[in-house]
Amino acid sequence: MDGVSWIDLDPDEQRAIALLGAGVSVELCDRVALLTLARLGLVRGGQLTPAADQLRRAAILHELRRKRIGHQLRRTAIADRNTLPHTPPRYQAGALCETRTMSEITMPAQRSTQHRR
Repeated sequence: MDGVSWIDLDPDEQRAIALLGAGVSVELCDRVALLTLARLGLVRGGQLTPAADQLRRAAILHELRRKRIGHQLRRTAIADRNTLPHTPPRYQAGALCETRTMSEITMPAQRSTQHRR
């Protein structure tokens, strides 16, 4: 079992460890995965060995830490976004605010072409 990490196991083997750790019957696990896990010393007699249980717990803790860090980063990003200046809404208390079209913004106001006589 030395040198085997959760990432080294294929999805069927990971699933088998998760199922056996949850107390599910061996019959629901992939047979090839069980044979591989038995050869690695992670399953014996249809049950997880202490090494396999430790591997499973470490994988769960790693995933929980990763999700917690991701959640904290998302919360920080939302807090940062809420403190940045933002454009005012077009509608304020149900009344239409002044809006300008792109042509009004990009084109200078046209001057009168009438000449004084």
